[in-house]
Amino acid sequence: MINVASVIGKIPAPFHASYAAARFGIVGLCDTLRQEPREEQVESNRVCTVMRMAHDTEFFEHAANYAVHQGVPIPPTYDPQVRIDTLVRLVVEPEDEVNFGWQGVIANVLLHLMPGAVEKFMAFNTEKAQFKEAPPAPETSGAVHRPSGS
Repeated sequence: MINVASVIGKIPAPFHASYAAARFGIVGLCDTLRQEPREEQVESNRVCTVMRMAHDTEFFEHAANYAVHQGVPIPPTYDPQVRIDTLVRLVVEPEDEVNFGWQGVIANVLLHLMPGAVEKFMAFNTEKAQFKEAPPAPETSGAVHRPSGS
């Protein structure tokens, strides 16, 4: 089983409460599902958690926006092909948890060493990218009720 979570599933970002809660839930679910086969000594089932960082996709162009700023990902961003290649590799070579890119690996290590500093940096980085440096944008309900651009 391969589940896609997010770095935000371990390092919360301000203004992303529902997203963070959902990703924390995926991380917890995977951790729990990983324990169950071990207790039963079943080694044929693997549970992989993909801790992705932001990808350069059209997500923010289709998402609802009530923040009066253009939606942008929290940097750094990765090419979506990185995620695709990782998912394909995990089918053949499963791992418990995979972090994307060197920034994800470093963030995970630093989170264990100095969680408060990492959370402050995430808050600063989020505020900077999504509010201070993001261009203005009109409110939109996104693609929930109809495709974007229609």
